[in-house]
Amino acid sequence: MDKLRELRTGGGGGVPDARRRETAQPLGSPVRNGIVMRPLEGEAFPPDMSDSTDSGEKVKTKLMSMWNNVRYGWTIKVKTNFSYDFPIWLQGVCYHRRNEELTKELEPLTDSDRRLYTMELFKRDFASKVWLTYRREFPQLAGSMFTTDCGWGCMLRSGQMLLAGGLVMHFLGRVYKQDVVSLCTKRRRLSSNAADRDGSTENWCSVIILIPVRLGGESLNPIYEPCIKGLFTMDHCLGVIGGRPKHSLYFVGFQEDKLIHLDPHFCQEVVDMTPRDFPLESFHCMNPRKMSIARMDPSCTIGFYCRTRDDFNKFCTTVTEEMLRQPGPKADYPMFIVSDGSAEDCKLEGTMQNQPERILRVQHLDREGQLRPLGGPQEDFVFL
Repeated sequence: MDKLRELRTGGGGGVPDARRRETAQPLGSPVRNGIVMRPLEGEAFPPDMSDSTDSGEKVKTKLMSMWNNVRYGWTIKVKTNFSYDFPIWLQGVCYHRRNEELTKELEPLTDSDRRLYTMELFKRDFASKVWLTYRREFPQLAGSMFTTDCGWGCMLRSGQMLLAGGLVMHFLGRVYKQDVVSLCTKRRRLSSNAADRDGSTENWCSVIILIPVRLGGESLNPIYEPCIKGLFTMDHCLGVIGGRPKHSLYFVGFQEDKLIHLDPHFCQEVVDMTPRDFPLESFHCMNPRKMSIARMDPSCTIGFYCRTRDDFNKFCTTVTEEMLRQPGPKADYPMFIVSDGSAEDCKLEGTMQNQPERILRVQHLDREGQLRPLGGPQEDFVFL
């Protein structure tokens, strides 16, 4: 059998003959450090699979995008029925014909007109919420072939909706959709009067508080259902990022045992936001939907907004004394508690030498055993 043949040099081992090197390379034989590599007899170099793998991934990505565009590109408008006899709570606001805050407005109306009026107010408030859904035909994401987030971006959209709700409350307060004309005026008024509402605003920064919780094992523990509904009666509540298993939703209110939500699982065309007057219709949902609270996934994140220090102190008092504890033995298992102090990781610098570490740290290593920086897809698990 022939051995690996070395490229011959001219002039007794001097400068290699370029012409000979060119003609001495068999088709398909790689060159390494000036040496032409040939396989042994009966063997062959493995084909380069990188191009075929990349092509396969591109085809797979394109097919998945096409399927998700078809799957989420249409929806059936199902009319959701709301009862006129039970109150509807939407982020701290109650809509009911017997609501004391609406007594003056409803006083001249008949009972039938009161029902219609309060329902219209609720739908108007719901339509003012920012609705963020799947989008298609946006610029290709760096390092991928994706031009849509259909099928994988629902949790991101739910989180964006909660954040958008917090920003709206911070800059504009509670507004309805038809009040767009007065938004700029209201924003200036809120900014100029901020110090008047709370003298300590100078050293205070408005905050959005996110609290991830696990309210059961495989399914939602029923003892937390009253607590969840109680959260939506608070002025500070932005809503809950949750949903069903593998189906993220953004919960904003409830009626009886049904949670009112915004669903990001609807694919729409990307909107060019370069013009100042870009269309806003696709960012608002006109059809509120409900889901049984018993179907809610136990893993969720609760959001709160506190504008001032007084708001924050009121929030701490309210969730501790009123919202999170139920009478009887159930009081031993609140959803979460608020206590004085700071987190352990805030005190590590001065105490780690004297106390054992109480924080679970996860490090990722590559195949060579080197520490791999975080930033890639994370494992799907929950620490209880």
